[in-house]
Amino acid sequence: MSRKAAVRDSRSLKHSQSSNLSKKLTKNNLNDAVADPSTPSEEAEVLDIYQKVFSGRYDNIPAPISQQVRVFTSSTFTDTTVERNALMEEVYPALKEYCRENHGLDFQVVDMRWGVRDEATDDHMTTKLCITEIGNCQRLSLGPNFVVFLCQKYGYRPLPSEILTSEFDTLKRMLIENQEDVSLLDTWYIEDANSVPKQYVLQPISSILFNFNNKRIPKLQERDAKTWWQVEARMQNQLRKAAKLCYDKGFFTHEQMHNYFMSVTEREVINGILNSSNPNEHCLCFVRHIDNIVVNATTAAAKFIDLTADQINSEAQKLLANLRDERVPTKLHKSCIRRYAVEWFSKDGIDATYHASYISKFCRDFSSSVTSLIDSAVVKQSKFRDPLYSEILRHLYGSHLVSSAFHGREKEIEIAKQYVLSEKQIPMIFQGENGCGKTSLLARISTQIRSWLGIGKDPVVILRFIGTTADSSSISPLLTSVCDQIAWNYDMKLKDQSPTELSKLFHHFKRMIALATSDKPLIIFFDSLDLLSTVDAAHELLWFPPKLPANVKFFASFTPGASSIERAIRRLVEDSNHYVTVEAMEKTVGHLCPALFLYPSLMLYSVHVPGSSTISPTLQTSTYRPSMFIPPQIHTYFAPDSSYALSMPISYFCPDPYLAEIFGYFEGYLLSEGNIGQIYKLLHMRNTSCFKEKKGKREKGE
Repeated sequence: MSRKAAVRDSRSLKHSQSSNLSKKLTKNNLNDAVADPSTPSEEAEVLDIYQKVFSGRYDNIPAPISQQVRVFTSSTFTDTTVERNALMEEVYPALKEYCRENHGLDFQVVDMRWGVRDEATDDHMTTKLCITEIGNCQRLSLGPNFVVFLCQKYGYRPLPSEILTSEFDTLKRMLIENQEDVSLLDTWYIEDANSVPKQYVLQPISSILFNFNNKRIPKLQERDAKTWWQVEARMQNQLRKAAKLCYDKGFFTHEQMHNYFMSVTEREVINGILNSSNPNEHCLCFVRHIDNIVVNATTAAAKFIDLTADQINSEAQKLLANLRDERVPTKLHKSCIRRYAVEWFSKDGIDATYHASYISKFCRDFSSSVTSLIDSAVVKQSKFRDPLYSEILRHLYGSHLVSSAFHGREKEIEIAKQYVLSEKQIPMIFQGENGCGKTSLLARISTQIRSWLGIGKDPVVILRFIGTTADSSSISPLLTSVCDQIAWNYDMKLKDQSPTELSKLFHHFKRMIALATSDKPLIIFFDSLDLLSTVDAAHELLWFPPKLPANVKFFASFTPGASSIERAIRRLVEDSNHYVTVEAMEKTVGHLCPALFLYPSLMLYSVHVPGSSTISPTLQTSTYRPSMFIPPQIHTYFAPDSSYALSMPISYFCPDPYLAEIFGYFEGYLLSEGNIGQIYKLLHMRNTSCFKEKKGKREKGE
C-alpha cells in the first residue's frame, strides 16, 4: 500500500455543522440551562462557553475555531534530509488532501531549515524567527502543531542575540578576573540603553564585516564569512567559560548558565513541547538512532553527529541525551514518541534506497500519528461548530483583539458611558472618515458595558462589524443572526423563527429587541453601516429602529458621504446630540505595541495569498475590511506621525495565513493612529529591517 493510500485510508470523521445543543435545551435560555443541576458536567462546561459568547462576555473567551492544521517541524536539518524529502514528496500532499476532503481544513507545514535568508543570519534572528513561528503554529493550528526529529546531533548553538546588561557585566567581570581579553565582546555587543531592562545587543555581522552579505564579490564574502565563524567560536568559548564560572560562584542559576550552551533545536523543543500546556494533543517526537556511525574524514558523519576536530563532541552529546532521553519523555506520552534504529550505510550514512523499508515505516507512522491528532481535535471542536456560535465569536474575538491595544479617546468613551447609563431611547451614532478609529472605539466601548452597569445587571452585548464576515455583509443574514442571538439569551423558543420575507424580518427584528429587561439590558453595536450591501434596500434603513424599547441601547457608525446611508440615518435620528464625530488623532499621539515589524525578517515562511505571493496593487477598502481581525502586535513600531510605511512580500511580515489573505487585497498599509490599520499607502523598502541604527539615531530604511 502506498503512503498516500495509507493516509487516505485513515479513519475519516465527518464533523457536524451544528452542535445541536439548542435541540437538547429544555430551558428558556442559556443562563437557565447552565444553572440547571441536572445538566451533565461536560455539557454544562460547553454550555458555559456558549453562554459567554452568546451574551457578549469578554472574560476568557476562546479563539475562533481554526480552519487549518499548521505544523512546525524541528530538527538539526542535515541529519534528516532523506526523511524530510520523503515527507515533502509523498506524505505532506496526502495529508493536505486528507484534511481538505475529510475535514475541510487546510494543511500547512512550516520548515524553517529551508529558505531562511542570509539577512536572518546577518541579524542573528534565526532563533527568534523559529520561536516566533512555533508560537504562530500553536495559536493557529487545529490539532498537531509541533513535530521534532531528535537523532544524534545536538545542532548549532548560536550566540545569544541579547544579554541583559547586569548579566553581561557579570560575565565580563569573570573573564577579566581570569585575565581574559574582552575586547571582542566589547566590539560585537553594544548596549541598548533604551530597552527595559537594559541589554547588550549582538551587532549585525555586516555592520562590522562589511562583505558578509556581498554576493557580488564572492571572494570577499567568503573571507568575511570565514572570519565571522572564527570570531563567533571565540566569543562562544568565552561566554560559556564565563557562564560556568558564574554558576560555580553562585552568580547564575543553572538555567542562566545553560542559556549559553543551548542549541536552536533545544530552544524549539522547550517552546514547542516542554512549555506546552497539553503537548500530547499537539506534539510528536521521532527518534532515530544510527548504529556504528563511522567517524573519519571520508564520511558524512558531521551531518549526523556533533564533531569537534574530527572527534565526537561529548558535551553536545550529553546535552542531547538529557533532552531526548529524559526531558521529552517526561513531558510527552510514549504514544507520541516513535523510535527507530538503523545501520550506517557506506559514506553517506542514510540512503533512500538502502533504507527504503525504514523510510516507508517512518512515513506511515508520521501519517497515522498526525491524522490521529487531527481527528481527535476535530471531535473535540465539533461541540463548537454551531454556525451562529462561530459567527458571534468571530466578531467578539476580533473586538477583543482590537480593544486590547486601544488607548485614548477618553472624551468619546465618556459620552458613550453617559448614554448607556441614561434613559434615552435613541440610537447613538458615531461618524468619521476612514481610518479615524471608529471600529476600535466601538470595540473598546463594548468591553466597558458591564463595568459601567455594575453589579445587578447582566447585559447582553451584541456586536457586528459589518463587512468582516459573509453573514454581516447583507441585511437579511445580519438581522437573522442577531435575532437568533437574542433568542438564545431571552427565549429559546424564538430561535430559528426569523421570517424570510424582508418586511416581516424587519418587524421581527424590532420585536426581538423588545425582549430586553431591566436586569438584562440589550446593547447592540453595528459598526460601519455604509459597508452593508445595498441588496434588499438595506441602505434605506427600513429595518433601523429610530426609537428604542426600554432597556435597549444601540450604537452604530458610518463614514459620511460614502453612501445613501447618511441621508437615511439623519432622517431617522434627527437629534444632533446623538451624533459623535470621531476626529483623526493628533500627529503627536502614537500607538506603540510590541512589534512584529521590529523584526520583519522573522516572517520569512511563505504563505498563500489569493492570486499572488505579494501585496496586490489594488486598494479596496470599500469592499473588504482589513481592520478587525489583525492582532494588535501587527501594527506597531512606526513613528507617531505615521511617516513610515512598509512594503515587502507578504511572507516577510505576515505569519498568519488568515491575515495574509486579508493583506493580500491591499497595496500596503500605513499606521495612522490608535486604530488597527486602515490601509493607505506604502513606501517600498528593499532591506529587511524597518529602520537602520546609525550613530545612535534611528533612520528610515533605504
